Amino acid sequence: GVEIAFVDLLPEPEPEGVDARFLQRQTSRLVWAALGTIFAAVLAAWWMAGACVLVLAWRWHLTSDPAFNPSRIYYATDTRVDSILFGCILACTFNPASVSRPLNGKLAGLLLTAGLLLLAGTLMHRDPRFRETLRYSLQGAALMAVFYALIAAPSTWAHKLLNLPLLVKLGTYSYVIYLTHHIIVHLCIEHLAAPPSPPTLFVAAMSA
Repeated sequence: GVEIAFVDLLPEPEPEGVDARFLQRQTSRLVWAALGTIFAAVLAAWWMAGACVLVLAWRWHLTSDPAFNPSRIYYATDTRVDSILFGCILACTFNPASVSRPLNGKLAGLLLTAGLLLLAGTLMHRDPRFRETLRYSLQGAALMAVFYALIAAPSTWAHKLLNLPLLVKLGTYSYVIYLTHHIIVHLCIEHLAAPPSPPTLFVAAMSA
């Protein structure tokens, strides 16, 4: 009788299907979380693409003013913010750093060539209104293709070239150089006895 009572106190074994149901619930949560992340990224990309169109329309509107000054577009944030948004769209939708498989070398070459040709076309077309409006949008799209091809295909010579230590260090400093080079050039011109040569200006910008 004692043995029977002791056995009755033991918890009943759980059905074999419990672990399977738990796994199904966890898998379902992971799938929905992944789909939600993808949906949010795509939705954000669409919003940013719409913002790029609005910035283009704003540039077009500004150039219709008879007293328009190109510096208004070249230096202002509200007219050039789409350059940042193109990079954000690439990161949200086609992030080359997170591809599951490296991009095929031939496909990367075609993508890189197409992007560079589009860039060259925007530089060669000299229509003033085009240069202050659509040029920046096309250049942003072209650079998306160029960056994707360079990053997603590590076996290409261009990827290996850009990953040389000297170029990596230059890339680390590039944004600071971009922000400060104009000031440095003017300081050198103002305080040096003779006009500085381009290599001198480059060294000054690198060492700032």
